[in-house]
Amino acid sequence: MAKYFTYVFIFVVLLLNQARTEDFVTGEGRFYAKEEDSVSFVKKELISAAIRDILTKSLSAMKMEPEVFWLNYENKFEEYFAPVKESLQKRYREGEPKQTLEQKRNYIKVVRSTKLSAKRKFGRLSRLLSSYSIKKMSRSPQYPNSRYLSLEAKVDRKILINLYNQFVNGG
Repeated sequence: MAKYFTYVFIFVVLLLNQARTEDFVTGEGRFYAKEEDSVSFVKKELISAAIRDILTKSLSAMKMEPEVFWLNYENKFEEYFAPVKESLQKRYREGEPKQTLEQKRNYIKVVRSTKLSAKRKFGRLSRLLSSYSIKKMSRSPQYPNSRYLSLEAKVDRKILINLYNQFVNGG
């Protein structure tokens, strides 16, 4: 009788382990930081890049077209970001002869950080992950501003299908 319970226990452990490996997807994020970027900003960008990698892998595994999804995602983001960029151009006098060199530098910094932050929030891609854990975060020894992050996450497939339909099929 004890042998029977041992076999059942081993079977259940193997079954749970198999289910765990199928549910979780590992993604990698890379980001080239500037000197003025804070550590928290860099970490958020790395997580965002890893989420994009995980979603690409999940879409491919579900026999969907990740290239079409990301192309439509980028197009809709550019439409969304155009008015924001236009208001920043007015604020920093972009393209005007009166614009100083300092205003030009500030404009470039603000547009970059605003665009990255907006892209990270656009489409609320992080809601697709029911849970995630950071496995590794490092920087390149040769290029200190080059950062790397490995993330393992569980993807909610229903939300992913809805999001895919929203961006590819228009709703």
